[in-house]
Amino acid sequence: MDGGFQALLPLWVQWEVGQWTTYGGSGLRLGPDGEALVFGWLLQRDLSAKVPLGAEAYVTLPLHDDEVQVQLNLGAIVNVSERHHVLLSAGPSFSGDAREQAYLAYQLTI
Repeated sequence: MDGGFQALLPLWVQWEVGQWTTYGGSGLRLGPDGEALVFGWLLQRDLSAKVPLGAEAYVTLPLHDDEVQVQLNLGAIVNVSERHHVLLSAGPSFSGDAREQAYLAYQLTI
């Protein structure tokens, strides 16, 4: 989807066992280019209190004639403090034209 307002109405579940966390679920994405069902799952392991690493997979199933999209990412969270976090993620996206994707984000926990 390019530009415009988008909303995701999700239903997610999460489990934590020791240093491992896994979560995921599905949702309905609404946007100017149409609606789609989104499914995703993540597996994350805490290397330390400061750096959890994870792998995630997402599948987007458009409710109209668009192509199915599959995304696979490896990522990390750098916990600078209890309130400040840096999120990194990168990986391939498969649809009509396979491409690479990445993001870098800042998170403030309040």
